[in-house]
Amino acid sequence: MRQFLCLAAVTGMLLASGSSFADSTNKFRLHLGSEPISLNPLKQKNTSGAFLFSAVHGSLLWYEKGELHPLLGQCRQSSSTKITCSIDPKAQFSNGEAIHAEHFIKTFKHFLNPKSPGLRADLLLGLKNANSVLSGKTPFESLGASAKGNELILELENPDYEFIYNLANPIFSPSFSENVDDDFLSPQSAFSGPYQIKSWQPKLKINLVPNQHFPNPKGFQRPELEFFFVAEETVAMNLYEKKELDFLRRLPTLYIPQFKDRPDYYVIDQLRFDYFGFDASLRTQAEARKTLAQSLNYAELQALFSAKPRPGCSGLPENLLPHPSCVDFIPKKSDLSEKPVYQNLTLSYSKLIGGDVDRSAQWMQSQWRQNLNIQVQLSQMDGKIFIDQWKKAPPTIFYATPTPTRPTCLSVLENFLPSAVENWIHLDSPEINELVRKMRSINDKKQKAKLCQKGMDFLIHGFYLIPTGPEYFSILIRPEWKDWHFNELYQLNLAELHHISAK
Repeated sequence: MRQFLCLAAVTGMLLASGSSFADSTNKFRLHLGSEPISLNPLKQKNTSGAFLFSAVHGSLLWYEKGELHPLLGQCRQSSSTKITCSIDPKAQFSNGEAIHAEHFIKTFKHFLNPKSPGLRADLLLGLKNANSVLSGKTPFESLGASAKGNELILELENPDYEFIYNLANPIFSPSFSENVDDDFLSPQSAFSGPYQIKSWQPKLKINLVPNQHFPNPKGFQRPELEFFFVAEETVAMNLYEKKELDFLRRLPTLYIPQFKDRPDYYVIDQLRFDYFGFDASLRTQAEARKTLAQSLNYAELQALFSAKPRPGCSGLPENLLPHPSCVDFIPKKSDLSEKPVYQNLTLSYSKLIGGDVDRSAQWMQSQWRQNLNIQVQLSQMDGKIFIDQWKKAPPTIFYATPTPTRPTCLSVLENFLPSAVENWIHLDSPEINELVRKMRSINDKKQKAKLCQKGMDFLIHGFYLIPTGPEYFSILIRPEWKDWHFNELYQLNLAELHHISAK
């Protein structure tokens, strides 16, 4: 009943907003799981509004299929500690002003402001003197970043062959103004991406129109974009089926068998490392973590979700990890209900993650009851409450979604450094710290893969966590829309999007 009421309400809003299938050749309609709080790059941290964000903010580079490609400029790493970028002389903001290297320097200055740093300022700490600038010990001018016309020169504190990937992150888009516009709501704001804001209707939708100054080498007419806010995945799916949406960002796994043979069904493979982590009372209980991890029948979970490779494995592609690192199911029934370490266990997760995690949690609860005779409580919380609890009093077991910022194993392992923003299990391991240091300083893929193997084996065979396995998203998108691009980090590039009838 609740789903029907939600669907009726959203459909009513779509009709009231003037959206109709008749104008679908010049409007591309998609949805977000929630309304963005801000479009300010300083406040971004892997939100459901990422598709919208990358549409209005352009980055220097774009990553796809194992390669970095030019977007607003071209970059090359001339040594282990130096990167040089040439800004496209034709690059312009949406207001027609030329984009120069100095605009990227402004962005770095905003992020490393000691008084109000950006949420992901940590991604810039590889620059020379970035730490001392962020702490206020030295002036910004000491930062290893300089601009000479259309040339951006970056000096790194230590050898690092992966820092260049950060330049493909749209949060480091060029800043037009010395003062960061808090929300970028105005159509007059200077945007650097293929789109700009036309209007924002709170609790309903955001309309975007093409940025006519963004490069368009293929010459196709870009459509307008309508981003609707739809929290429930099944509601969004029904709106798609009613032709009120052109793109469904995630098809619930329960419906994959029903849709997988349709021409509008696509599978987007992802480089992620989601996992069920252990913390608090289990942090020092290696045997208990091992028992909990090995009492789950992962093949059964694989069938439940129509997964490709099975859950319980690292999920990184072969080019990064030579051999999958897995937790195995060891069938052995036990009665551990009287042991203190297995009492008062709670599995916590955020409501924002979706129904699949809820189904997984219920399955794990059933497995532990069946195989170990222990009762694990489930706690599904509002996203903000979940984060606050994790910071103050971490739950014993929880679902974590640390998103790699780069399509590399090193980016995954960096999330387990003591200083990492998304070190959910609060790990402080000399082994991981040293592996990360070594991986940053080498550029040989085979050597990095060997170190990656050591890191994954340490985390998984040490039972610090239970990986959910290779990640992919099933999406639906109408076949008449062409040249949309997803990369391995689930970033959406709509710069070349067009309808088959567009010219």
